[in-house]
Amino acid sequence: ESEKQYIGLIIEKSKINRERATMILEKGLLLFFAFLIFAVIAMQNEMINKSLFNLLVIGSVCVLMLSVTPYIKISKNEEKKIDDILNELVH
Repeated sequence: ESEKQYIGLIIEKSKINRERATMILEKGLLLFFAFLIFAVIAMQNEMINKSLFNLLVIGSVCVLMLSVTPYIKISKNEEKKIDDILNELVH
């Protein structure tokens, strides 16, 4: 019985970590598209020059990379933990 509770707690913790990573990813994607939309609209209306446009595009790509990295890292870690638990239960 205590093993079931332990496994249940580990799974819940994994879900929480993945939800947290998903929230970071969603906010990063939102910022990415906001930067791009702003940059394109401002460039079309000649509100910014090409160098600032390039800076906004590079910034948006950096934000995207920074938001994707934790999601990938946490997903791999949680997948490994679940595989370890399954291997422990089978053997």
